[in-house]
Amino acid sequence: MVFSRKYIVVIVVAAAFALLISSIASAQTEQTDNGSAVFQVPCPTDPCPAIPPTLITGVLGSCGDWPGCTSGTQTGRLNRNGVGSTCDTPKVCDIFLTDPGRAYDAYVIPNTSGGVACVTAELTVITQDACNLQVNGYLNTYDPANICTGYLADPGLSSGTPPSVSSFCANVPDGDDLILVVHTTNPGEIGCDYEIRLMGACIPVELQGFSVE
Repeated sequence: MVFSRKYIVVIVVAAAFALLISSIASAQTEQTDNGSAVFQVPCPTDPCPAIPPTLITGVLGSCGDWPGCTSGTQTGRLNRNGVGSTCDTPKVCDIFLTDPGRAYDAYVIPNTSGGVACVTAELTVITQDACNLQVNGYLNTYDPANICTGYLADPGLSSGTPPSVSSFCANVPDGDDLILVVHTTNPGEIGCDYEIRLMGACIPVELQGFSVE
């Protein structure tokens, strides 16, 4: 049987695309609770591209050197349902497990922009093994014993192992505080290195008066 060069190229491209989709689905499935692949809705484009994103670096259970951060353990975790929160499509808090002992770091970030800010929080886990982390958003209040109190947003997935980047978007009213909570999905994990990129809506990010570069 003779194949033309064009026909062979089409077959190769189709096979490569199928392999890519399969790889993405496999990687994302490890991060959810319902076993489905995740294709997150992109967040709105940052209207302030000239302003570098805020970069928060931490070590789970100790926060690093950032002011306004507290560490401890929370009770339970949210359902990784494969759907990330966006500013246009917020979610309702959905607790999946209620067992205690998950380490967390919580960062308080005020919106002093003078208007509602659509903020994007993007989590990158640096440690490759035994560090399956998630970042969630809260508005003004975070209670580690009642993790639906003050709930604002979540990415619908955790970083997985090896880790992949996860993110969510949420509206933060002027004068209110966005509380970013990084926590492990498995009790007992601690000491994991991570970064959070905070972007969006010209929000002047400050942590208790500490200017962020």
